[in-house]
Amino acid sequence: DILLGNDASIFKTVLEGFIADGEPIDFISFHRYGLDDTAMTDAEAMEAAETRFLVDSTNIWSPDHAAQIYRDATGLDLPILNTEGNFCDEPDPRTQQMAGAVYTALSLRAFLLMGIRASIYFTFGGTEDDIGMVNVGTGEPWYPFMVYQMIGPALSPGDELVEAASSSEDV
Repeated sequence: DILLGNDASIFKTVLEGFIADGEPIDFISFHRYGLDDTAMTDAEAMEAAETRFLVDSTNIWSPDHAAQIYRDATGLDLPILNTEGNFCDEPDPRTQQMAGAVYTALSLRAFLLMGIRASIYFTFGGTEDDIGMVNVGTGEPWYPFMVYQMIGPALSPGDELVEAASSSEDV
Protein backbone atom coordinates (compact mmCIF):
# COMPACT_ATOMS: atom_id res chain seq x y z
CA ASP A 1 0.00 0.00 0.00
CA ILE A 2 2.94 2.32 -0.59
CA LEU A 3 3.03 4.83 -3.44
CA LEU A 4 6.43 5.56 -4.95
CA GLY A 5 7.34 8.81 -6.61
CA ASN A 6 9.88 11.56 -6.92
CA ASP A 7 9.48 15.23 -6.06
CA ALA A 8 11.07 16.22 -9.37
CA SER A 9 9.20 13.96 -11.79
CA ILE A 10 8.28 16.95 -13.98
CA PHE A 11 11.98 17.48 -14.74
CA LYS A 12 12.54 16.15 -18.25
CA THR A 13 15.67 14.15 -17.41
CA VAL A 14 14.07 12.60 -14.32
CA LEU A 15 10.83 11.56 -16.03
CA GLU A 16 12.61 10.36 -19.14
CA GLY A 17 14.99 8.34 -16.93
CA PHE A 18 12.12 6.62 -15.13
CA ILE A 19 10.49 5.77 -18.45
CA ALA A 20 13.71 4.62 -20.17
CA ASP A 21 14.71 2.42 -17.23
CA GLY A 22 11.21 0.98 -16.85
CA GLU A 23 11.08 2.20 -13.27
CA PRO A 24 7.47 2.60 -12.19
CA ILE A 25 6.21 5.64 -10.31
CA ASP A 26 2.77 5.98 -8.79
CA PHE A 27 2.27 9.74 -9.18
CA ILE A 28 3.66 12.82 -10.93
CA SER A 29 5.02 15.15 -8.27
CA PHE A 30 6.77 18.49 -7.98
CA HIS A 31 7.79 21.07 -5.39
CA ARG A 32 6.47 24.51 -6.24
CA TYR A 33 7.57 27.85 -4.79
CA GLY A 34 6.53 30.99 -6.66
CA LEU A 35 9.45 33.24 -5.85
CA ASP A 36 13.15 32.47 -6.12
CA ASP A 37 13.93 35.18 -3.59
CA THR A 38 12.31 38.01 -1.67
CA ALA A 39 13.45 40.62 -4.21
CA MET A 40 10.78 39.51 -6.69
CA THR A 41 7.80 41.87 -6.90
CA ASP A 42 4.19 41.11 -6.02
CA ALA A 43 3.35 41.28 -9.74
CA GLU A 44 6.02 38.67 -10.50
CA ALA A 45 4.65 36.48 -7.72
CA MET A 46 1.10 36.65 -9.07
CA GLU A 47 2.32 35.73 -12.57
CA ALA A 48 4.35 32.86 -11.08
CA ALA A 49 1.25 31.59 -9.27
CA GLU A 50 -0.27 30.68 -12.61
CA THR A 51 2.86 29.74 -14.57
CA ARG A 52 5.87 28.64 -12.49
CA PHE A 53 6.44 24.92 -13.06
CA LEU A 54 2.99 24.80 -14.68
CA VAL A 55 4.14 25.32 -18.26
CA ASP A 56 6.74 23.51 -20.35
CA SER A 57 10.22 25.01 -20.29
CA THR A 58 13.73 24.01 -21.27
CA ASN A 59 14.20 21.67 -18.31
CA ILE A 60 10.71 20.72 -17.17
CA TRP A 61 7.40 19.47 -18.47
CA SER A 62 4.23 21.05 -17.14
CA PRO A 63 2.65 18.60 -14.67
CA ASP A 64 -0.21 17.69 -17.01
CA HIS A 65 2.22 17.27 -19.93
CA ALA A 66 4.46 15.04 -17.75
CA ALA A 67 1.42 12.91 -16.88
CA GLN A 68 0.54 12.65 -20.58
CA ILE A 69 4.09 11.64 -21.52
CA TYR A 70 4.10 8.95 -18.83
CA ARG A 71 0.63 7.75 -19.92
CA ASP A 72 1.73 7.56 -23.57
CA ALA A 73 4.85 5.57 -22.62
CA THR A 74 3.32 3.22 -20.04
CA GLY A 75 -0.45 3.28 -20.43
CA LEU A 76 -0.78 4.39 -16.80
CA ASP A 77 -2.80 7.47 -15.83
CA LEU A 78 -1.04 8.91 -12.77
CA PRO A 79 -2.39 11.48 -10.31
CA ILE A 80 -0.52 14.80 -10.15
CA LEU A 81 0.55 16.12 -6.72
CA ASN A 82 2.24 19.33 -5.61
CA THR A 83 4.02 17.72 -2.68
CA GLU A 84 5.52 20.91 -1.30
CA GLY A 85 5.05 24.57 -2.00
CA ASN A 86 4.72 28.09 -0.70
CA PHE A 87 4.92 31.73 -1.76
CA CYS A 88 8.73 31.81 -1.48
CA ASP A 89 11.38 29.25 -0.57
CA GLU A 90 12.80 31.59 2.06
CA PRO A 91 11.14 33.68 4.78
CA ASP A 92 9.18 36.53 3.21
CA PRO A 93 6.65 38.52 5.25
CA ARG A 94 4.33 38.66 2.23
CA THR A 95 3.78 34.91 2.67
CA GLN A 96 1.46 35.64 5.60
CA GLN A 97 -0.11 38.78 4.17
CA MET A 98 -2.78 39.32 1.53
CA ALA A 99 -0.19 38.84 -1.25
CA GLY A 100 0.43 35.32 0.09
CA ALA A 101 -3.31 34.62 0.14
CA VAL A 102 -3.82 35.86 -3.43
CA TYR A 103 -0.81 33.82 -4.58
CA THR A 104 -2.25 30.75 -2.83
CA ALA A 105 -5.71 31.24 -4.35
CA LEU A 106 -4.31 31.76 -7.87
CA SER A 107 -2.09 28.69 -7.44
CA LEU A 108 -4.97 26.50 -6.27
CA ARG A 109 -7.10 27.69 -9.18
CA ALA A 110 -4.33 26.84 -11.65
CA PHE A 111 -3.84 23.45 -9.97
CA LEU A 112 -7.54 22.64 -10.20
CA LEU A 113 -7.70 23.62 -13.86
CA MET A 114 -4.72 21.35 -14.53
CA GLY A 115 -6.20 18.42 -12.61
CA ILE A 116 -3.62 18.47 -9.82
CA ARG A 117 -5.14 16.39 -7.04
CA ALA A 118 -3.31 17.71 -3.98
CA SER A 119 -1.25 20.65 -2.87
CA ILE A 120 0.77 20.48 0.32
CA TYR A 121 1.66 23.86 1.83
CA PHE A 122 5.13 24.07 3.39
CA THR A 123 5.07 24.69 6.34
CA PHE A 124 1.92 24.65 8.48
CA GLY A 125 3.21 26.37 11.62
CA GLY A 126 5.58 29.31 11.67
CA THR A 127 6.49 32.60 13.27
CA GLU A 128 6.47 36.13 11.88
CA ASP A 129 9.98 35.40 10.56
CA ASP A 130 9.04 32.09 8.92
CA ILE A 131 6.83 30.78 6.11
CA GLY A 132 4.02 29.00 7.95
CA MET A 133 0.25 29.30 7.55
CA VAL A 134 -0.49 29.57 11.27
CA ASN A 135 1.35 31.58 13.92
CA VAL A 136 2.69 28.95 16.34
CA GLY A 137 2.96 31.55 19.10
CA THR A 138 -0.68 32.65 19.02
CA GLY A 139 -2.40 29.84 17.13
CA GLU A 140 -3.91 32.45 14.82
CA PRO A 141 -4.02 31.68 11.10
CA TRP A 142 -2.52 33.91 8.46
CA TYR A 143 -4.35 34.66 5.20
CA PRO A 144 -3.09 31.63 3.18
CA PHE A 145 -4.58 29.28 5.78
CA MET A 146 -7.97 30.93 5.30
CA VAL A 147 -7.69 30.37 1.53
CA TYR A 148 -7.05 26.65 2.05
CA GLN A 149 -9.86 26.53 4.61
CA MET A 150 -12.33 28.10 2.17
CA ILE A 151 -11.25 26.55 -1.11
CA GLY A 152 -9.57 23.28 -0.17
CA PRO A 153 -12.54 21.26 1.07
CA ALA A 154 -14.95 22.77 -1.45
CA LEU A 155 -13.35 21.93 -4.80
CA SER A 156 -11.94 18.92 -6.61
CA PRO A 157 -10.22 18.46 -9.96
CA GLY A 158 -12.79 18.64 -12.74
CA ASP A 159 -15.22 20.86 -10.81
CA GLU A 160 -16.55 23.74 -12.87
CA LEU A 161 -15.09 27.13 -12.00
CA VAL A 162 -17.19 30.21 -12.62
CA GLU A 163 -15.87 33.74 -13.20
CA ALA A 164 -17.35 36.11 -10.63
CA ALA A 165 -16.98 39.74 -9.62
CA SER A 166 -18.00 41.90 -6.69
CA SER A 167 -18.85 45.57 -6.46
CA SER A 168 -17.38 45.62 -2.96
CA GLU A 169 -13.90 47.13 -2.77
CA ASP A 170 -12.83 44.76 0.05
CA VAL A 171 -13.34 41.58 -2.00
